[in-house]
Amino acid sequence: MRHVLGHRIAGLEEVLVDACVRCPVFDPQAEESRAPWLVDMTRTADLADRAVSEISKAGQSTFWDRDHRCSVLMHLARQSVSGARDLLYSLLGRLSDSDDVVGVEQIVELDGADGLVFVARRLGQHLSEDADFWVDDTPVAALDEQTGTGTGLRALEAVATSDADVAQYLEALQRPRGEERGHLKAPPRLGKGGAQAHEARMKAITPLDVIALVRRDPKDRCFWLAGWGLHADSASLETVFAAMLEETSPSRISRFLRVFIRRGVPRFDDAILNWVDMDGGGGAAAVKVLAHLDEPRVRALALSRLTPPGSDPSALPLLVSNFRPGDHRVVEDVLRPVDDESTRHTILYDALNVFEANPVPEATAALCFVYEHTPCTHCRARAARLLAGLATIPTWILEEAAFDASKEMRKLALSGSASSGRPTRGPS
Repeated sequence: MRHVLGHRIAGLEEVLVDACVRCPVFDPQAEESRAPWLVDMTRTADLADRAVSEISKAGQSTFWDRDHRCSVLMHLARQSVSGARDLLYSLLGRLSDSDDVVGVEQIVELDGADGLVFVARRLGQHLSEDADFWVDDTPVAALDEQTGTGTGLRALEAVATSDADVAQYLEALQRPRGEERGHLKAPPRLGKGGAQAHEARMKAITPLDVIALVRRDPKDRCFWLAGWGLHADSASLETVFAAMLEETSPSRISRFLRVFIRRGVPRFDDAILNWVDMDGGGGAAAVKVLAHLDEPRVRALALSRLTPPGSDPSALPLLVSNFRPGDHRVVEDVLRPVDDESTRHTILYDALNVFEANPVPEATAALCFVYEHTPCTHCRARAARLLAGLATIPTWILEEAAFDASKEMRKLALSGSASSGRPTRGPS
């Protein structure tokens, strides 16, 4: 963005257009869309028509690539770029061998009730073609978010009497999904009633239910157990903890540990230290559980794993509750460039957790390293926020952040420059 605004696009046309065709973010499920930021640049660089053309020629690719293209087209259509709206509508469709449909939310966001009717009609057609196809109320919720609760259903009901495909979609919304295909059914995800209803559903599950589930060896890894542990009372946690200490199966221990990942265990036990080297995800879960404990034996384990020779960055979470003055150097020593993005993200994410729990000015060098090297927008913003809170954020980060793909980073740059009296210019 700085280059485009300061020097136009000369020499980087291919880079920009390619970023409109392939999703350029590390974690598209969690990070905000790059589309508006990219579209601003394509318009500034007179590349909007070329972006539409390249998207039209792109193959099926991944869900996130196709979803990203739809977002780019939506923003281009809002700026009346020729062909963008028609191409967006043509991309609405189901991925092969999947219930995933791309273009739904973008079309509804662009064209409101008319867009919702178009989407519902297409989903109804998919239902007619495949009895196993499953739909949810995401399109309806997208319109409700724009215009108020209830407007989505009313818009569809108004045309359902004369449109069999829309009627098919509405009928499908009323059918329960039932058992997860081929897996033991987990508690429902957040839905009607929001967080309070979700918490109530979790509290309705007893510790004996949890123990029985783990011992049945379900096919899935039961990630929802972390949510159950977060809402469980102390007696329930103790019951599950006691059952876990009796267990010898690594796969079951791994599931039991999930209960305590977000909350911690009721008390320390040496057995958890022995599980740190367990395969199949159990070792990582044991580290996350131990991260909640301020315990000399946990600190000793952390230092033995993090200090040379053979420093092991996966032990960084153990310092979250066991950080002591001078430990910023221990963290710095394990931070180094790593080619694999997922591994790099995990290491830098863990370092951020350490310094969010222990914000010290001496962390500045490590936080700047995280800012420069993380592939994740959220982690970059977390590092910048920590630096700003410590009043050690460098001028170069504020100047660069004003042009960041993230709205949060741009706001941070504006607030930081205003408090320091330094002028910072960037996109709105």
